[in-house]
Amino acid sequence: MRQFFLLLFIFFGFTVLAQKQKYTFVHFEDLFKEGIYITFNDFVHQHPVSKEQIIALEDPNDPQYLLKVLSYERFSYFDSLGNKLIMESPDIWGLVRRNSLYIFDDYMLAKVHFNGRWGYFTTYELMPQPEMGVMPGSYYAVQVPVTAGKKTVTKIIDLKTGDIQEFTRKNLKKVLAADSLILNDYNSLRRRKQKQLKYLYLRKINDRFSDEFNIKRYQ
Repeated sequence: MRQFFLLLFIFFGFTVLAQKQKYTFVHFEDLFKEGIYITFNDFVHQHPVSKEQIIALEDPNDPQYLLKVLSYERFSYFDSLGNKLIMESPDIWGLVRRNSLYIFDDYMLAKVHFNGRWGYFTTYELMPQPEMGVMPGSYYAVQVPVTAGKKTVTKIIDLKTGDIQEFTRKNLKKVLAADSLILNDYNSLRRRKQKQLKYLYLRKINDRFSDEFNIKRYQ
């Protein structure tokens, strides 16, 4: 009987420990340093440009400070040697603000949602319209304003390599290929179900390879 209770205690001990470790991993974004990351490599090694290094007229105590700083075309800051540097804002990789990660994708700053190595974000792609058109009911081509529509696009980002690709079924399968069981499970679903559950399967592969994105390097 004593052996039974001892085994039961050990079992529950490991269960609680596993849950605690998983909980810690899900919240590892709390360990990211706040600031602006010029390159993806800066993000990997957690070397951001801090508020103290930024040159701006905005109030640094404003919760929206970092977002406002990058809302301008150019971004100025002092590097570690005290040199003043100026960059085009869209050329910057991203920033961490209040435990949230944002990255630039083309001209737009998008928030990344993630629980592990692979995350996703939603952005917009411009769809330019033709400059010349034909007036309805007329055979003559007339000049029309150049306008651009927007198309919503969701993309996957690999936070280990920095690679970005559109969040399609085909690209998701490339990610899921890291585990044949999860991939086969996903392939067994109907096409419509695959589309509906793509976020669930992205979480599954993150849970399966939680060690791929080791949070200890941020401590």
